[in-house]
Amino acid sequence: MAKKEPFFTEPTLAMQIQASLQELLKKQTDVLLQKGEDHPGAVRSLQGLLHGLGYSNELKWEAYRADGDYGGGTTTALQAFQRANGLPGDGTQLDPLTLQKLLDRYALLPLLREVKKARESNQLAALFAGPAGANKAAQLQKAAGISFAASVPTTSETDQALAALEPGYGKDWQTSNLEDDSTPDLTVETQSNRYIVGDAWVRVKFNRKDKGVWTIGSDTPLAFIQANTEKLMASGLTESDIRVITPVSANEGNLNAINSWDNCYLTFGMFQWTLGVGSGKGELPALLLRIKNDEPEAFQQYFGQYGIDLVDTNKTTGYLSLNGEKISSSAAKEKFRKGPEWAFRFWRAGLDDRVKFVQIAHALDRINSFWHSDDYRPLNKFYISDLVTSEYGICLLLDHHVNRPGHLASYAIGKKDIIGQALKQAGLANTSPASWGTTEENQLLAAYLPLRAASSMTHGRERAAKIKNYLDKGRLSGERFSYQPAPAAVQSRSLDAPAEAGYGPINFSEYTRRKRVRD
Repeated sequence: MAKKEPFFTEPTLAMQIQASLQELLKKQTDVLLQKGEDHPGAVRSLQGLLHGLGYSNELKWEAYRADGDYGGGTTTALQAFQRANGLPGDGTQLDPLTLQKLLDRYALLPLLREVKKARESNQLAALFAGPAGANKAAQLQKAAGISFAASVPTTSETDQALAALEPGYGKDWQTSNLEDDSTPDLTVETQSNRYIVGDAWVRVKFNRKDKGVWTIGSDTPLAFIQANTEKLMASGLTESDIRVITPVSANEGNLNAINSWDNCYLTFGMFQWTLGVGSGKGELPALLLRIKNDEPEAFQQYFGQYGIDLVDTNKTTGYLSLNGEKISSSAAKEKFRKGPEWAFRFWRAGLDDRVKFVQIAHALDRINSFWHSDDYRPLNKFYISDLVTSEYGICLLLDHHVNRPGHLASYAIGKKDIIGQALKQAGLANTSPASWGTTEENQLLAAYLPLRAASSMTHGRERAAKIKNYLDKGRLSGERFSYQPAPAAVQSRSLDAPAEAGYGPINFSEYTRRKRVRD
């Protein structure tokens, strides 16, 4: 099998930041970011670049690091950069001209540091020797906007070039660094009701509760999806997939949300995947397995280097191992909330675009566990994929499954068979879904919604109302067969429905054919 191409290929933090800002530059707008807006990922990249360019003092870097908040420090630093480079602006907005200059300055930074170091150590002749040295001299000449008398600049000409370029950087430009992001060293400040934990790049405030900590996180799935729709679709997700996942993600947690105080020991991410209760399996190991397979470098950076691996883990549940020990008991799981370090490592991973993408893809795969699965057959004869085929309906059921997966599992058959109950109440239990149109599916969903609201689902009615808002605004389709997953996603499911029920197996071509007939 060919190796899967990673979603984000940039191997270093500095390259990831530059790639993120290059994507931002593609936006067709005069204002890319502005003070007070809630775009923490992009703001964090801007802060990182300003830090790398030497504006650490203006950012108050030692106190806040890259916190994703476009506030006073970011405004002051950006304004200082604009003034130093002869650009208009007061720092409250990031425009394309300023961002391009930021990226150009950062691209030049390695050469500028090399030239400065060689000048201070009287090694200019060695630096500019040979073809490689001549290329460096040409780059320096072009960047400084001056002409050298020969291919190798004199000391005086080098000083002239440095004098032309250095004012465009902050005072810490020679020492500030974005590359050293792999250090395991953390700083932990303990306060009465919280921990403040940081590394060389970011810092977070964790609220303390009982034995653990929590934070709602800062990076929303919606913002990530909107910023990366093209990449998500290029990776194989469909427009329909993205429309379905968006409302559910808004009902759930942020991409770097953390909770380590309840009986699940450690909970992480947009769907709040957990280590599991007691000695039981959890869904978090399955997410980490997906990260390990799809983004192995990210897995090693955030988990592998600290001794984390997977044991007895499949696509849905499993166990972690720590330094070779299987984490399958309450005592073993307690290690993950002893102090805030593990919470920080997972929170930190949730800032990485590679991990964010895996979360989105893994969340969508959850549909596989109920849409056409032998694990749950309403009234012991239907597949959900025969009954619910609209984006709106799939979105409601995915939202339900995230919150209460047991309601759409095998042990829900009988009295707790919520879809079966809805079929009976709608008068559809003895009909063939193969002949249904949008009207019949809507009748089923209308019967389902009160049952959902009365179930043990948390805020079932309110969550459904938020999803309905997407339908009302045209961001979800309620038409039968409007949900269109990628062909591979459909074909990977157990598509073997019995013919005696009055409907045949659902495969992608049949699913698409039925949609064409309805259209």
